[in-house]
Amino acid sequence: MEIHGWTVDLGQGARPVELPHVWGSQADLRREGPAIYETRFTPPGAGRLVFEGVSARAKVFVNGELRADHLGIWDAFLISLTPGEEAHIAVEVVKNGGASVPVGKMASGFLPYVFGTFGGIFRPVLWTQDEIVQPPAQLRARFESSQLIVDGNPTFVRGILHWGWYPELGCPHPSRERCLAEARALRELGFNLVKFCLWAPPHHYLDVLDELGMLAWMELPVWNPGPDAIAQISQEVLRIVEQYRRHGAIVLWTLGCELGPKISRQERQSLFERAKAAAGGALMKDSSGGAEMYGGDPVEFGDFADFHPYCDLARYPEVLDALAPGPRPTKAVLLGECNDCDAHRDLVRIATERPYWASEDPALNDQGVRWQFDLPRVVAESRFARDSEANNKLMASSRSLKLFVHRTFHEWLRSRKDFCGSVITGISDTPISSSGFFDDLGAPRFTVEETASFLGPVAIFLIPRRRLPWIDGGNRAATPDPWHYFTGPGAVGIGMHAENGWSGQVEWELSLGGRRFGGGVKVEVGCEPTEVAEALWDATPAAEGLLVVKAGSVSAAWPIFVVDKLDMALPPSASGLKRPAFRECAYEFRNEALERCLGRWETLLMVSSGRFLDPQTLPDGALALMIRVDTRTYEELPVIALSPDGSIVTTLVGEGPATSRLGGAIGHI
Repeated sequence: MEIHGWTVDLGQGARPVELPHVWGSQADLRREGPAIYETRFTPPGAGRLVFEGVSARAKVFVNGELRADHLGIWDAFLISLTPGEEAHIAVEVVKNGGASVPVGKMASGFLPYVFGTFGGIFRPVLWTQDEIVQPPAQLRARFESSQLIVDGNPTFVRGILHWGWYPELGCPHPSRERCLAEARALRELGFNLVKFCLWAPPHHYLDVLDELGMLAWMELPVWNPGPDAIAQISQEVLRIVEQYRRHGAIVLWTLGCELGPKISRQERQSLFERAKAAAGGALMKDSSGGAEMYGGDPVEFGDFADFHPYCDLARYPEVLDALAPGPRPTKAVLLGECNDCDAHRDLVRIATERPYWASEDPALNDQGVRWQFDLPRVVAESRFARDSEANNKLMASSRSLKLFVHRTFHEWLRSRKDFCGSVITGISDTPISSSGFFDDLGAPRFTVEETASFLGPVAIFLIPRRRLPWIDGGNRAATPDPWHYFTGPGAVGIGMHAENGWSGQVEWELSLGGRRFGGGVKVEVGCEPTEVAEALWDATPAAEGLLVVKAGSVSAAWPIFVVDKLDMALPPSASGLKRPAFRECAYEFRNEALERCLGRWETLLMVSSGRFLDPQTLPDGALALMIRVDTRTYEELPVIALSPDGSIVTTLVGEGPATSRLGGAIGHI
């Protein structure tokens, strides 16, 4: 039974309010309180008054008597009332982020670093006979060697990272209907797990996941804790575990994120042991991210290895290989965060609508503890916020690039047997990042058809021929390239990964310059990545084609570029400014030949150097033909420029067929 009839006084007099209620998006974000909530309630019988979520400190008075003083955003607390007697209930609320309750003094989670802190009674207040602490759910998950087993079945984690950002609500309390729609959309895209990163969702979200057959990973809200706050934070963490352990959807727990040296070995071990016991022995890790990536004490505690590789796309093969266990003791490896890729968001719409989270007014959008705070300036200054045509074209280009980054990463990941899953960053765009699978409007960036080949239980990938070029007197590893070939005989392997095994007919077809090549084979694969077929062709003259592979209801397609070896070399690569070539960026093309070539991101991947032209060093009158647009700062750096004397200046490099393809495009400038 929900308690209604509340008023709130934010210092300007009491006014009626419905719960859940927060201030921040509706009032000055910098205000820490106190806010006074009041109501009158007569208990109809036995029960208790339960506050499901108050941010962040709540003092509850009943008929003027202090009955509770609670510090903690994510855990519920209760008080007793006398049945049949009317009670005047007053709640004094102070939010975190101010002088009274600094962010690092409690389990604040990551939302203060996404947008800011919120204050208020953001979840219902109930009169109930239910217990807020219940026994743990029956354990469903275990590890067998490096494989995750859930309900007796091998399971490959296809997770999405969720920071709890709901701009239209101003707080992380979506309705059950919203959670259901969100989870259904994720399941349709191929995800099977939601990682609640540094926040605790409403209990009905976990109920929804259970109903839909999806899984949850609970990462408790400990990030960048203050050194003298560990005792307080540990109490909050244990209360959260006790209140959420009843949910069968939760199969993985982590105590915090990228803790590094923030918590000592003794403190981590003690908290890990108490939390694991409280969770009924569920699978748990002390720090998501791991000391090997984020420093700190190398002695860690947990049932699995958990890494957060964030790197440019070309670096992922070597990074994944470096994270493989090798001769170390066998332990399942999960990538608890990875593969973010910021898209260009709709700056024209944001500039027109001026949402509070992009405002230049600090009362609505104070920087707070955020290290990334570019969006208000970008909306005010970027040409893409004023030019609809350029804005829309860049959105389309960056959407295509983002899909390529996610797909290529997953194909590389699922071709390696040492990992049991990953969690993509993240579910939705936020004020600090536009890496979401859903944009600022909540619309999905990709269709089910676009993600089916790499996000489903069965994934298809290409296996390039080994290529170790001879450079400076020896062989070197090169970024895998299954897309580019010189004229003549060609071959590429076709691989599959099926979390529960798969059997059936695999068929492939390649169309090249009016010629068709194809084949089929009946296969049976287990739970490890396996090469199931080889696509072969003999192509002369040069041509561009499409390789289509079908395995039952799953299909995938990749471009195949067959090119002639060019005698001409690329222009000497210019030194430039270091930036990621695929993370946090989009590309604007001002030349059709380059767009046709490098707008097929496979070619850009093979020739990018990770350096970009410094506009200050270009000759006067140089014309930028391709520009890297940073999707956080909106810095613009040329990739290729045409000098007044007709020469080309570029930072692109390479060797092999991809370079010949680029050379052909440059020849048409």
